[in-house]
Formats: sequence, structure tokens, C-alpha cells
Amino acid sequence: MFRTTNNSFKDFEFLKKDTDINYNDGGGSGYCKRAKVLNYTGQKPKKKGGYNCMSFNTKVKQINSVEEFDKYLESNNRIVICAGRWGPMCIPVYKVMEQLEEEEKYKEVCFLVVNFDIYAANRIREAEVCKGFRGLPFTVYYKNADIVHATSSIQTKQQLKGNIEKHLG
Repeated sequence: MFRTTNNSFKDFEFLKKDTDINYNDGGGSGYCKRAKVLNYTGQKPKKKGGYNCMSFNTKVKQINSVEEFDKYLESNNRIVICAGRWGPMCIPVYKVMEQLEEEEKYKEVCFLVVNFDIYAANRIREAEVCKGFRGLPFTVYYKNADIVHATSSIQTKQQLKGNIEKHLG
């Protein structure tokens, strides 16, 4: 059963049926009241009581340093970076990014994830376009090393596709 303030989980059919998430955004701040979550590989999280770790269980390339961040910006014209944690609002976005990476239409787009709490994510956390954001993950769209768009909170596959087509051309 999914219950959210905006019914945003209805588009994430790949989540396990036994996943139970009750989410209340607390007036926009975003917190999980109760979550019994298996990640989409069916494994339980290694850290008891939390999903926040330095390395995510995803096929999407991960940024672990400022140097890696800079390297990706210099070598790719179209980039989508998701800055988040291993939580119920972030995991579905990582899964959607994995799915889009497999589509021929998006082969020219570089999909990346970065742990929201590490130093390399400062560039996203402190970006002017992200100043008012309160819910994770922050998804930032770069074209020619410049931020052209950013979103906050969970995104469906259709929303990500629409933002890529509109802002990254």
C-alpha cells in the first residue's frame, strides 16, 4: 500500500508489493513516518534502521569526489544528476534513471547519482536554483556544464523524460 500527500507512488509499479510506505511531507520538509522497505533488488539494507550510505545499490554511475564531478561536467554535454540518500523518495528515481540509461533515445545523456551528504554534493546543495528545495532527492539537469533545470522530491519516468526533452534537447 502506498499513501503519500500527492499520490506520487502510483507510477512506480516496480516497487515490491510488500513495500509499505506512509509518507507525510510535514508541510514540505519531507520525512518518513513509517517505512518497511526492501530496495528494488530485494535485499534488506545493510545498515540497521537506515538507508543512508556512501555507496548506493544502483547501476547508475556514482560521483564520490569533487574531481569526479568536474570530470563528468567537462566530458559530457547533457547530464542528469540525482543528489539523494538511500530512502523511499530517492530509490524510485535511481531505478527510473537505470531504466532510461537502457533506452536508445537517452544514450547521449549521462545519468549520475551523488550522496547528498558528501562534500561533492555541495555544488548541488548550494546551487541558486536549489535554494528553496526541501525534499530529497534534488535532480539537476546540466547542459554544457551549466544548470538548466532542477527538481526536488520524487520524479516519475514520464517526468524525468519530459524534463530531459524540454531542457536538454
